[in-house]
Amino acid sequence: MTSYLIEAMNAAVVAATGNPAAKPRPAQLLIAQEIEEAMRTKTHVVAQAPTGSGKSIAGMVPAALQAAIAGERTVVSTESLSLQAQYAEKDLPVVAAAVAHVTGKHISFAVLKGWSNYSCALDAVHSARIAAGLDPEAPIPITEAGLRKFADDAEKAVESQPLGTRVSGRGDQLVDSRELVEAAAWGVRATADQRVGDRHSYPGAVAGPVWDAVSVSASDCMKERCPLLDLCLPAKAKRKAAAADIVVTNHTLLGIQAAKNVPVVMSSKSLGQFHHVVVDEAHGLPSIVRDQGATAVSGRQVDRLRSAASRVVDEWAKSATPRKGATKEVSAQILKIKAEQLKYLAAGMRISDDLARELTAFRDAGGSKPIMKLAAEDNPIATTAAAVTGYLAVVRQVMKTLEANGGSMTISRDVARIRTRCANLASAVTAVSTHEVGVARWVEYHQERGTIDAKATPVQIGPMLAGAVWVTEEIPTEEELMSGKRSIAELTDEANSTAEGKPKVPLSVTMLSATLPVGFSREVALSARLQRFPTPLDEAYERSVLHIPKMTDTDIRRLSNPYETKQKFDTKAHAAWAVGKVVELVEANAGSALVLSATAAGGRVYAEQLRMAAGGRWKVLSQWDGRLPSAVAADWRADHSSVLVGTRSFMTGLDAPGATCSLVILDRPPRAAGNPVDDARVEMLTAGGSSRWDADTKVYVSDAVVLLAQAVGRLLRSVDDQGMVVVLDPRMLKNNPFSYNEATRTRYMAAVAEFGRKISDPAKALDWLRTSRAARPAA
Repeated sequence: MTSYLIEAMNAAVVAATGNPAAKPRPAQLLIAQEIEEAMRTKTHVVAQAPTGSGKSIAGMVPAALQAAIAGERTVVSTESLSLQAQYAEKDLPVVAAAVAHVTGKHISFAVLKGWSNYSCALDAVHSARIAAGLDPEAPIPITEAGLRKFADDAEKAVESQPLGTRVSGRGDQLVDSRELVEAAAWGVRATADQRVGDRHSYPGAVAGPVWDAVSVSASDCMKERCPLLDLCLPAKAKRKAAAADIVVTNHTLLGIQAAKNVPVVMSSKSLGQFHHVVVDEAHGLPSIVRDQGATAVSGRQVDRLRSAASRVVDEWAKSATPRKGATKEVSAQILKIKAEQLKYLAAGMRISDDLARELTAFRDAGGSKPIMKLAAEDNPIATTAAAVTGYLAVVRQVMKTLEANGGSMTISRDVARIRTRCANLASAVTAVSTHEVGVARWVEYHQERGTIDAKATPVQIGPMLAGAVWVTEEIPTEEELMSGKRSIAELTDEANSTAEGKPKVPLSVTMLSATLPVGFSREVALSARLQRFPTPLDEAYERSVLHIPKMTDTDIRRLSNPYETKQKFDTKAHAAWAVGKVVELVEANAGSALVLSATAAGGRVYAEQLRMAAGGRWKVLSQWDGRLPSAVAADWRADHSSVLVGTRSFMTGLDAPGATCSLVILDRPPRAAGNPVDDARVEMLTAGGSSRWDADTKVYVSDAVVLLAQAVGRLLRSVDDQGMVVVLDPRMLKNNPFSYNEATRTRYMAAVAEFGRKISDPAKALDWLRTSRAARPAA
């Protein structure tokens, strides 16, 4: 361990704690040492470091030292917005100051989010004009004053408009006109004032379709053709990231890079060279990579594409028609082009119907199950795949025709979006049609909208990460280009050799999490063994309690499946049984709780009953309140007596001070129901030699254990915390009719093993909460 590392760690911990006598924890120093060595040698670290270990500072001090001493840059990725904000607003300022104190050199850092996380002023102006009934083809305001005036005018004009608005190129969903103009005006003003302007900073709830209408994806962006490029908020954020030594991003961007093999972060010419990757909340990365690689094909998609493309043709015809002095010949030519293109697009109705019928017939032949896995020989769109692919080529040609015949900036933007949708759907057709090892394929019926999709998702994510994320192309710096240190010929040779398969430059990779499953290193294609570090919160766990209620005869009757001859646990009856216990526990604690449900249906029941029981004595917040989860969580943190109810989205990355979260209730371990993606992971393991039972345990049970441990970890966040974790699942206890098999039960209990006291008697648990509550200092 270098002296610089020890000095910088000491300085960072003192600054972070405000205690001049504070020292890094032993595990914290060990983690930092491992990361420093990996960065120096371009190797890997996979570390399970429990809550309170100081992972973020342990990871960032070596990264900042590499920047200060060696000029090397680091990407930090998190799963949650809250941890991303913690890095940028709390940890990195402290680390940067500590490293400057030790080395005399100042390092910079920036946040990088996906393009569509930021408001797009061009889209916002266009959407606001439609919703407010303003001229959609008027000149775009390009000055700060012009943008502010436009926002004011749009807000005034929308008051007299219909409530519903459809935005061209955005599908068939109606959005609220006033909500849309409000979001658009906010984004336009953010652009004029050069504020961050991202969705996380929007002051209120905003529906997904509304945000879609005021933002733009990177692939749909007009880039150099945009008249507002100089004020572009996502471009500004990317420029700041390009100049930073440490870039804080999120797993979604890494997932896109891995699944789609596009240089979103690593190998991005606009972001520049990176040398190291630090992945915090690493347990969440594999599922995000799979999600980003997911594709789907349905008749509904084809029909919505046809509808969107037809609207673009209509808008093109309106914008192409001269307003004054138009000759009959010009108008006739425009109408002719419009009629021809709409005729070509009309074929989509028949093709979408044929596709829907084929998928329905395929599902019916397999027994009409909601989800039907596909065998290697299955192709659920064998008859219509060629027609869909051909139709996508027709749509692209229609868009090309529109561009060739002129059109507004708005039309060009919508044409780009349609092309992107065509490309994505074409890839999906290939993915769902053809069996490939490491890819799950299935047909799924969506009862709420009466449609059937053929879907595919990659499950073997290691090769994708190894080939696209853990390596990078060598990118010449501007200084090298300008100084002539590397000739154009050399750079051309490098580019050509890379295209021909030249190995890319390996990055050092650090994976950090409070919980990681066995085999995680292999899953993410890293060579390092998993290292587990001890918790620094031993005393907090000793003061705290685990409660799993023992069962009475009444409980057994209520939780038994009445349709089974042998006593069997009925998951459908569980929420109705658990809700009374949830209310009793929260009452005993006088609020100040986090309630986590394995299902959304159960969570809604708990939230409703808790609100009725609270009677206004404390707030009950939930993830179904119609706002961003981050906003709901912020309100919960601000009110120490409030109760927050949610599902998996609140089981990780959520942090709250002491009394705000003195009671964490889980209704049961969040094991996923059987599904094609995880079944494909099981099949991959069995193909590699594992037994079916062992493979099932490694996938389904291991995932549930990780999430259970993450959820339990919400209770104790510092050495001063104490409280109770409740798991309302009697199957985790021995010797009752529903007990899990011992191997599974042991794994679940390992996630809660650190608590110093365990209570199974419900009455004693309630007494402990009341006593603990009485001893707490007033907020």
